[in-house]
Amino acid sequence: MPGRRFFARLTVGFAILLAAGLLMAPGFDAPAPELDEGQLVAYPAQVLQGRLPDRDFLTFYGPAEPWVVAAADEVLGASLHTERVVGMGLRLLLIWAVFLLALEWGLLAAAVASVIAAIAMVPVVAANAVVGVEAFGLLGLALLVRAILGSRSGSRRDWLLLSAGGLLGLSLFWRYDFAPATVMAAVPLWLIATSRERRRLLLGFGAGLVPYVIHVALVGPGHEWRAIHTAVFSESGRRLGLPALGSPTAQLLIVYALGLGAFFAAGIWCERRRRADPEGRALLAIGLYSAGLLPFAASLLEPVHILFASLAVFTLLPVALTVLFRLDPARRPTLPRRALLAAAAALLIALVAAPVILREALLRQTRYAFGSERPVAFQVAGEGRTWLLADPGAARDVQAMIAAIEPLARPRQSLFVGTTDLRGANLSDTELYFLLPRLRPASYYMELEQNAFNTPHSGLVDELHRADWLILTSRFPTKRLAGPGQPNQVVAHEFCLRASSGSYGLYQHCRPTGPSAVERAGTQADEGTRTLDLLHGKQTL
Repeated sequence: MPGRRFFARLTVGFAILLAAGLLMAPGFDAPAPELDEGQLVAYPAQVLQGRLPDRDFLTFYGPAEPWVVAAADEVLGASLHTERVVGMGLRLLLIWAVFLLALEWGLLAAAVASVIAAIAMVPVVAANAVVGVEAFGLLGLALLVRAILGSRSGSRRDWLLLSAGGLLGLSLFWRYDFAPATVMAAVPLWLIATSRERRRLLLGFGAGLVPYVIHVALVGPGHEWRAIHTAVFSESGRRLGLPALGSPTAQLLIVYALGLGAFFAAGIWCERRRRADPEGRALLAIGLYSAGLLPFAASLLEPVHILFASLAVFTLLPVALTVLFRLDPARRPTLPRRALLAAAAALLIALVAAPVILREALLRQTRYAFGSERPVAFQVAGEGRTWLLADPGAARDVQAMIAAIEPLARPRQSLFVGTTDLRGANLSDTELYFLLPRLRPASYYMELEQNAFNTPHSGLVDELHRADWLILTSRFPTKRLAGPGQPNQVVAHEFCLRASSGSYGLYQHCRPTGPSAVERAGTQADEGTRTLDLLHGKQTL
């Protein structure tokens, strides 16, 4: 029967989850970033219409997110809030995984580690795939550590190992590029496990891979390989510069290095004191998990990527410091005073070394949740669905495009959403596919990732030839115009401008190869074309 210690741990854990949930709640009304959350709602909507990720459209982040959010949409209705419900659930699961993993080193370490994780998670509630892979991966690692470190009966240990393997396998359904980190984390504990324990872990891991195997069978191995190859190629083609000293990116890199150093130092220290030390192996497993994500961090040197790459060693820093502050690896558990000092030091390092990503974000969310200040967002609506943007001008222009295309387009016609100059793009209004569900995407590339859609052999030119409608904008800055010019030529020679607002233009495929779209735009009034200018609140026919 569970004792007082169990209920104390459960109470602390749920209290932290409750506080995190309250701080996340304002995120449901916050503006949605086009870069990520647009595809988080657009892709599941396509799944509900029978189209499959990696076969009919490309997803760069693994197939689990479209499937899971689509299931939630089927139950709760397709909406931005449904996607955010899934995102909030994944974030709470991630915080719980950190709590459970740190619990082997005491309730104080677990509480501080999960508080750091909560602060990192509360600013956003989007269902990003990276949150899913970290949530399931760290939860699986937590169960694996409990199975190896704990003195539990054979049957209970078997269930822990089966569950750990299943969660680790399932995490790769969210992001297959996290596989090296998952394998590296399991190696130190695998080496000290018995043959029976290894079999249970492998059996669970195989079961966890079943959803991904089913997905590959549905879309076809060839389509899946094309998606993986395209995603890997697009990331390898990025040119990255070193962050400026003192920037949020540099601050997180410093914390990343400190965390890796602390875990490897603590693990090797325990291992040298006693060979095949289970605690030392668990510490090394956590460090290796984060070390395995160095390629992920290097693929895009910006705060969010580095935060998730370092998340294990960053949030679990109280664990490493609790071990190091013993001053003697054989003295277990750590003396209470030293454990308190370690937890305080870890929290101070996190808040001081990463003020923008943690401290400022926490203060902002607290004002949103408990003060009079609220996130400012401007609503865009289309066919019963809504979207939230931070820029009122952009919201007016996007709404204008929806108002212009709805009476003109026929169901099942195709729509391409992109940038005015298709030689390069970093952002696009992917949410328009979600807001215009009667139209099917004209391209495999719903998200315009640089070095993917704009390569000579991407197939975009052929897709544009077959497209019925285009919505193009110059609102998003483009870092490099590295692609071929053929897509721009197709737009210029085969599409007529039907409506415009601000930096946005709506184009219809009108087939002629005479004057360019720019030249034809001046004669649209004579042809009965509508031009919307919401800046003046007028509509000209």
